[in-house]
Amino acid sequence: MNAKISPGTLTLPAPSPLRSILVLLLVLFFVEMLLMFSFSHLLPSRSIIITNITDAALLTLFCSPFIYWLIFQPFKKMALMQEALAENVLGQVVDGVVLFDEEKTIRSFNPAAEKIFGYLAQEVLGCNLQLLFESACGSGGSEGIGAAISKDTSINREYTGKRRDGSHCHLDISISKVRVGDSWMHMGIVRDLSEQKRAEAEYQAILRTAMDGFWITDEKGGFLDVNDTYCQMTGYSRQELLAMQIGDVEAVLTAEEIKARMESIRNPGRIRFETRHRRKDGSSFDVEVSANYLPAGGGRFFAFLRDITCRNEMLGTLAKSEEKYRTLADNVTVGVTLISPKMEIISANRQSRQWYPELDEKYSPICYKTFNNPPRDSICPDCPTVKTLADGGIHEAVVTNPWKGVARHFRIVSSPIKDNAGNITGVIESVEEVTALKRSEDEYSEALSRLTATLEATADGILAVDLNGRIVSYNQKLVQMLKIPGHILETDDFYLLIANIYSQLKGHDKLVRAEFEGDADRDFHDLLEFKDGRVFERFCRPQRIGDTIVGRVSSFRDITGERKMEAQLRHAQKMEAIGTLTGKVAHDFNNMLTAIIGYCHLSQMQIHSNDPLMQNIRQIITAAERAAGLTQSLLEYSRKTPSNPQAMELNQVVRQVNGFLSRLIGEDIELVTSPADEPLVIIADAGQIEQVLMNLATNARDAMSGKGRLIIGTATTRIGEDFLQSHGFGNPGTYALVSVSDTGSGMDEDTCDKIFEPFFTTKPVGNGTGLGLSIVYGIVKQHNGYVTVESKKGCGTTFRVYLPLTGQAPHEKVEKPTLPAKMGGETVLVAEDNSEVKALLEDVLQGYGYSVVTALDGHDCVESFRKKRDDIDLIIMDVMMPRKNGKEAYAEIEKLKPGMKVIFISGYTGDILHSADLAEENLNFLAKPLSPNRLLTKVREVLDRD
Repeated sequence: MNAKISPGTLTLPAPSPLRSILVLLLVLFFVEMLLMFSFSHLLPSRSIIITNITDAALLTLFCSPFIYWLIFQPFKKMALMQEALAENVLGQVVDGVVLFDEEKTIRSFNPAAEKIFGYLAQEVLGCNLQLLFESACGSGGSEGIGAAISKDTSINREYTGKRRDGSHCHLDISISKVRVGDSWMHMGIVRDLSEQKRAEAEYQAILRTAMDGFWITDEKGGFLDVNDTYCQMTGYSRQELLAMQIGDVEAVLTAEEIKARMESIRNPGRIRFETRHRRKDGSSFDVEVSANYLPAGGGRFFAFLRDITCRNEMLGTLAKSEEKYRTLADNVTVGVTLISPKMEIISANRQSRQWYPELDEKYSPICYKTFNNPPRDSICPDCPTVKTLADGGIHEAVVTNPWKGVARHFRIVSSPIKDNAGNITGVIESVEEVTALKRSEDEYSEALSRLTATLEATADGILAVDLNGRIVSYNQKLVQMLKIPGHILETDDFYLLIANIYSQLKGHDKLVRAEFEGDADRDFHDLLEFKDGRVFERFCRPQRIGDTIVGRVSSFRDITGERKMEAQLRHAQKMEAIGTLTGKVAHDFNNMLTAIIGYCHLSQMQIHSNDPLMQNIRQIITAAERAAGLTQSLLEYSRKTPSNPQAMELNQVVRQVNGFLSRLIGEDIELVTSPADEPLVIIADAGQIEQVLMNLATNARDAMSGKGRLIIGTATTRIGEDFLQSHGFGNPGTYALVSVSDTGSGMDEDTCDKIFEPFFTTKPVGNGTGLGLSIVYGIVKQHNGYVTVESKKGCGTTFRVYLPLTGQAPHEKVEKPTLPAKMGGETVLVAEDNSEVKALLEDVLQGYGYSVVTALDGHDCVESFRKKRDDIDLIIMDVMMPRKNGKEAYAEIEKLKPGMKVIFISGYTGDILHSADLAEENLNFLAKPLSPNRLLTKVREVLDRD
C-alpha cells in the first residue's frame, strides 16, 4: 500500500480575519457618520448623554447582521465543510482510516476500520492507539509508530493488528501527518493483508507438495524460487539453488543455447522441451520442462520439471531387444503393436503396417487416432488396452475400426509389459481381423433388427395374426393406440385382444369379421370409430410365405387429427367465403351511406336550426350512422377493417372497459374481474379488443337472462403439444389468456360447434343478428390468436381467448383534438367512379372555396392530371376504380409530378391493406362513409403539411 496523505491534504481554507475586521470598521464608520448627522434633527432633546446612549444602541442594532454575516457565518460554513469532508471522504474509502493525536489518542475511526478491527467507532474514540497496534506503538525503535510520531515522519510498514475478538491480523499501515483545522494530527491508512497472506501460504503449500519440480527465474536465468521437489531431484538445498543460475544445473545446453532457449520461450510465451540436468553429486538425469513466461514484474520465467529418466531407460531397453522382437513379430499372421501408457504406438509388426500402410512409428502416433479413419478424438469405447493399463490383466474384445468407409472388425488381445517392480510400462496388442466371421454372425441379427426397427419406427400400429388367431408380431405403437394391457399380450391370444377393445368401438363387430371372414387372399380397408372420438384407418392384407397364406397383417393409422383438420378447413373456407361476400356488400353500402350522410350534413348547414325539417334530417343521419355501424360489424367479421395494432397492456384494457361492461350487463348480474398480477403486453388494436370483451359480455348477459355472475380473468399461459392435440390447431408459445365465464344455461355440443358461424343464433327472431361471436372470431384470428369455448347444458359457458405476448413496452396513447373545418382556395382533383359520392365530394369542396376537377376512373384521373398538373394542388381518389385502381393511377402521377399530395378513400378497407399496399407507404387514407367535416379537416391537414 503506497498511497500516502501529505500535510495539508485535509485542511480547508479559513476566512481571512484581517479582511473581516477592515470591512467591519468601514461599515461602522459609515453608520456612525449617518447617525451623527441625523440625530440633531430626530431627537427632541439635545443632551449629550441621551445622544451617546441612543447612538450606541442604534449602532449595535444596525451592525449586528453585518457582524454575523462578515465574521461568524464564514467560520460556521468552514466548520460544516470540515464535518462534511470527514463524513463523505473518510467514510467512503475502502481502506481503514484512523486519526490520532500526538498522545496516540484515537480521534476518528471510519467504517472500513470498523470492519477490519471489529470495533465500533464510539468504542475506540478516546482510547490509546495501543488498543489496535499493541506491538508497534512503542516509542523505541526506528520502525515503530511511536518513532514516526516523535520524528514527524511518514512510514509504510507491515504490522500485526489486534481485533476486538482477540485474534491477530496482518496489516499494511501508512502513517502521515495531516492538518485538521488549526491542529496537526496523524492519519493511519490501514489495509487488511490477511487474505493475501493466506493466498501466499496456499501457493507455497502447493509448490511444496507438487510431484513435479518447479522454479521461477529472472530475465538472466537466476533462480528466484524453487520447490522442495526440485531440491530433492538435484540434491541442492533451497538456499544453494537461490544463489545459482540455470547454467549451473544444465548439463547439455551451453550458455548461448540457454539464452536462445529463453528467447524462444519469451516469444510464444509457453514451450515444452526435454533436456538433462546436473545433480549436486555430479550425476545427471533426464527432465521434461514445461516453461512459461510472464512479462510482469520485470519479466519472470516459470517452469515445471519432470524426471523422465525411467521412461527413457525403458525405451532404451526396448530398443536393444527391438530387432529380436521385430523378427519374431513380423513372421506371425496377426498384427502385433507395442502401446505405451499414453496410448502411443511404439512399434508395429509387418501385418499391422500392411493393414495400415500410412502408419509411421517414428512420430509415436496415438492408437485411437491412427487406427480410425477419420481419426477419433477420444479413446475407443471398451478398449481392452485401457483395461489392461488399469488392472494389469489380459483383456480381449472385438472392435470395429472404420477405415476409409469400410467397417473392419478385429479381435484384440491386450497383455501387459511390466518392469521388475511390477509397474506397467506398456501393452502388447495382438490383433486378428475377423471381418468375414463378424459379418456372417451379424447377418441374422441384422435382418431381425431391421424388421424390428421398421415396425417400431412407423407411426402406424402393426399387428400380425396367424390363421389360428395367434398374435405373431406387433409394435409398441399398436399397444399405445389400442390401449392393450400387458397380460393379454403375453398370451398371444387375438380373441382376448378383441374382447378387450370390444367396448371401445362404436362398430365393434367389424374387426372380427374383417380378420377372419371373406376370401383369405383379399385386401381390405375400413374405418374404426371409437366412442371417445378417435378414428383409426385400417389396412389388412394376407401374409404369405412363398405361395402359402399363413396369416394376416393389419396396420392401424390414427386419422383423428386429419378429420379435425378437414373440419376446420371446411369451416375456414365457409368463413372466408362469407367474409368475402360481406366485405363486398359493405363496400357498396358504404358508398351509398357516404352520399346519404354527406348530403344530410350539407342540408343541416343550409337550413335554419329551428326549421321543422331539421328534425327529419337528424333522424336520417341517426339511421344512416346505425347502418354504418352494421357495415362496420360486417367488415370486422370479414377482417377487412384497417386495424391500428400497437403494444398495449391487456390488464389495462380490461380495467378500462370494466365500468362500461357493468352498465351493459345490468345491475342484477355480478361482474367479477381478476386481472393477472404481472403485465400482459400484446400487439393489438385496443378498440377491437374492447369489441371482443363487449360482444362476449353481451352474449353472456343474454345467456343468463339478466341474472347471474360474469367472471373475466387474465393470465399467462403456454400453448404446447397438449393444446394442439386436443384442439387440432395452434402454434406453440407463450400467450395472454382472457377467460370470460358466465353462470348461464350453457350449450350442447352441436351448438358449440356452430357458435362462431356468422348469422347463427339461438335467440328468437328479431333479437339477435348472429354476428357478435363471429366478429369475436374474426378479430382474434386477425390478431394471430385463438378462441375456444367450453360449455355444458345447465353449467354455464367459458370462452378463452389466446393472444400472443410480446416483449415490447406498452404504447402510450396520445389523443388528437378535433379541429373545425377551414375554408380553402386550392384546386382539388376528385377521382371517384360512384356518381353520388363524386357529386357529394364536389359540392362539399366547392362549398368551402375549393376549385374541383372530377375524373370518372383511374385512367381519366391520370389524363386529367396530365392536362392540369401545374394547377392541381391535391388529388382525392378512390382506391378501387375501373381501368386503373388508385395505386396504379398514383404511380403514374408520381412520375409526372413527384411528391404530389393525395388522399385515398375507400368503402372496402381491405383494398388499401392487401391489394394496394398503401398502408406500408404511410399515405393518407379516409374510410367511407365520410362526413363533410372529416373530409374537409383531412384536406386542410394534407394541404398545409410541408
